[in-house]
Amino acid sequence: WLVGTSQGTNATVNAAAALTHGEIAGIVLTSSLTHAGRRPELQETVYGTDLAAINVPVLIASHVDDACNLSPPAENAKLKSMLTHSPKSEIITVSGGLPPRSQPCEAFAPHGFYGVEDETIARIMAWMGA
Repeated sequence: WLVGTSQGTNATVNAAAALTHGEIAGIVLTSSLTHAGRRPELQETVYGTDLAAINVPVLIASHVDDACNLSPPAENAKLKSMLTHSPKSEIITVSGGLPPRSQPCEAFAPHGFYGVEDETIARIMAWMGA
């Protein structure tokens, strides 16, 4: 399994699009970068990869209150629709948690599932069948 969060989702989808011969069981994308940022290192998004090449199960997870402008939860349905060769794709959302202690695109905010980490991990593991 490959798991990526935020900017790490770019690497995860890139790897999954290349590993198409049974090398991985599936991927998990949390707080996916679907909108480019202003800084050069934030220009890449998951849409820069041929998502149709991904042929393993894909879980897309987000926090309903993620205020990061690079990973709006409303974009998840579009992302899922582009995974046309995935045998199984699903979106899960979580809510609640602790008040943010960091900027919206950082870990101590809903973007990082702050305060609901255990619940989020449990839901991901259940989806994976672990």
